[in-house]
Amino acid sequence: MTSHWQVLNITSDATPTEIREAYLRLARRCHPDKNPNDPEATKIFQRIQAAYVALNEVQCGQNTSQTCEEKKSQKSEKKNSEKCEEKKSQKWEEKKSHKCEEKKRSNQKTTSQCESRGTVNLWVHCSSESYSGPPDSDTGFHTVFRKLFQEISYWEMKSKGNTDNLPPPSFGGSNTTLKNVKKFYEYWTKFSTKMYVETNDAQDWLLIPDKTPSKHRLKSLQRDRKKFNMDIQYLVTLVKKQDQRLV
Repeated sequence: MTSHWQVLNITSDATPTEIREAYLRLARRCHPDKNPNDPEATKIFQRIQAAYVALNEVQCGQNTSQTCEEKKSQKSEKKNSEKCEEKKSQKWEEKKSHKCEEKKRSNQKTTSQCESRGTVNLWVHCSSESYSGPPDSDTGFHTVFRKLFQEISYWEMKSKGNTDNLPPPSFGGSNTTLKNVKKFYEYWTKFSTKMYVETNDAQDWLLIPDKTPSKHRLKSLQRDRKKFNMDIQYLVTLVKKQDQRLV
């Protein structure tokens, strides 16, 4: 039987950070949307998620406090090395940011195009016309909303402000247990993003997990974040009313 470590392609002494990075890398590469012709894609993706959850429970169980304190007490040489690496990384980020600023000066309203981001349109999903056919078909109710919330979850996991380490509950499908369906709605009806988000004229939401806003942009980004949370919660309320698994 393949171990959780083998599923994520890491060694048993991997740190929580290494476990999370391995999960994000595999989740992006093995996402069912990226492998539409692979009938096993969904099962593989679910195994990756299950392995990540299980390893986090091991790493962050009853011995979480002790383990974290041990990892924090590093030698001074290692700390100095990490500080040097951070300074190098900051310089590289500053150079990248300057280049992006030069490109966006002409007719750009959004933030730097060099930053990694996602895009979702919530309002097109507020209508029953956004899905059709059997619930688990490619265009069905379960599939459409599962893909939507998986996309949001992926970028949420990449957010610098996300310290939970566990992926949000999946929307699932027809075979999802009632317990897990309720778990999904319990989480998403109270959803509060850790990302910075922006909206454009096309009503698309730009999901920016690694953004460090300037002071003059902070208030507007916080307003957008609040509106995004409200839009998510409103959409979840509509979806819940249409979900036949709760009947």
